[in-house]
Amino acid sequence: MHKKTNDIIRICAAAGLMLLTSLVAAASPFVKPGPDAAAIFGVIGQQQNDVHPVTVVAINGREIVPRDTFWVEPGHYTFKVKPAIVNPRGLKAMRGRTRQAADLNTIDVEVEAGKTYYLGARTAGGDRSRPYSVEVYRIVDADH
Repeated sequence: MHKKTNDIIRICAAAGLMLLTSLVAAASPFVKPGPDAAAIFGVIGQQQNDVHPVTVVAINGREIVPRDTFWVEPGHYTFKVKPAIVNPRGLKAMRGRTRQAADLNTIDVEVEAGKTYYLGARTAGGDRSRPYSVEVYRIVDADH
């Protein structure tokens, strides 16, 4: 009888794990690369035009494992990012802690299939409440 109980527990645990895995996969915003997906890049080769790399830490209010490159289905998304700003021009004289606007690290983007969207944090000068803005600084069609 003891062996049967253990077998039943193992079967139930395996079924529960399969169900949980399928629910997590269904809730994931990520898809495989392809013509029906949009690519999101937060990393740039070198800082240009005061644009700095970002890492996406949440999508539509749900925290994710931080990523700088991924693919999503077409649609509307709100990305929360963490910028990697080093030696920003125009902010060198700003000493001490800056009080940032609550929406500073978020951006709303409507993405289309077959396009690549490059996100970045553009330094905006000496405004202590908005030392940078998150933007889509480049969109590339898959055909190019």
